[in-house]
Amino acid sequence: DDIERQYLEERERNKVRHWKESEYAAGLVEPTWSDELEAYRERGTHCCCVPSGEELSGMFREEIDPGCGCIYLSAVCCSRIGAGRVGNMAVLRERY
Repeated sequence: DDIERQYLEERERNKVRHWKESEYAAGLVEPTWSDELEAYRERGTHCCCVPSGEELSGMFREEIDPGCGCIYLSAVCCSRIGAGRVGNMAVLRERY
């Protein structure tokens, strides 16, 4: 439990550090899409709109709360293709 607690605290510190040091104006979200997937796994759910144990088809309901911020599908797809992340937007390519 102590190691798990330390791990979660370090992840939260990394998230805040990323938010403070980012050159982009983005909200306090997980730094990468893979981190987002891990956060969903830790919560034991695939969607913030669907309580754990309910069918995933519930996240595609027409009456879903538009402010829910469900990004599980984005995390799955973007982590697989290696997309970057700025807030809740996928970054496919950057130029400096």
